[in-house]
Amino acid sequence: MGVLIASAGLCAWGEVEPYRSWPSRIGPDEASQLPTALRSSCHALIGRLRSTRGASLAEALLDCQGLLTVLQADRAHGSLLEEIHGDLEGVVHECRTLLLDDEAAVILLETVRGHRLDLLPPEWVLGIVRHPLGETQRLELARVASFVAEPVRTICPLPLFEGELVFDGGRPSPRMMDTFQRRQGQILCGDGSSAVVRAVLESDWRVTIEFDADRAWCSRIDGIRLGALPAESLDDHRDAWTASLAPYGLDTQTKMIGQPIVVSLSTGERFSM
Repeated sequence: MGVLIASAGLCAWGEVEPYRSWPSRIGPDEASQLPTALRSSCHALIGRLRSTRGASLAEALLDCQGLLTVLQADRAHGSLLEEIHGDLEGVVHECRTLLLDDEAAVILLETVRGHRLDLLPPEWVLGIVRHPLGETQRLELARVASFVAEPVRTICPLPLFEGELVFDGGRPSPRMMDTFQRRQGQILCGDGSSAVVRAVLESDWRVTIEFDADRAWCSRIDGIRLGALPAESLDDHRDAWTASLAPYGLDTQTKMIGQPIVVSLSTGERFSM
């Protein structure tokens, strides 16, 4: 069996002659026993896949990788082992349903790098070996996916401001404050709940975002940003948030005041106004 798997591995890299000649290399008696031995190996591997973790799981998967090369090589060169193709396919299918732990994933990743399995055609390498994902990676992917799944929905049109709307003294003009205060609207969530939101710009460049909603709804608010500037909740009720533009220069203030206000909820929903 070792000769067969090694020959199939060479075949995966384009050296086909060793696999074509494997029956003569091991002799007729041993060749006749191979199907039974391979079938037993397949059944034992499935048991290992279902009962081990860490390094033992990685080792079992590498043994499965060897059997996949046998399956692919035999399909391409004679199908002398066709009677056990179903057993080999069963092992491949079992590998597709596995969830790796972090230790097994790291070992497989190093194996892929060390043996350059990523250079082989995809059908010659188990997907879980080519792209091993452990528990940590899966959780991180799920976290990132939860952020990008929900689109940002617009609450109301975004007003634009020009530099001449600011007094020479460096304070926002009444016209700018009135225009900013038009930022208001109703947030409609996917579960049917809603809240009214409004924004206020003070003469000292303090921005306040206020919500007209019950405490349970406001507790969903994860964060609020004016462009890239985060706002802070004024109290535990979380129905009023504030941010100050006072530390910034006049050019930056007039640009930032025109940035969207983004409301992020713990449900993953985001709204912009």
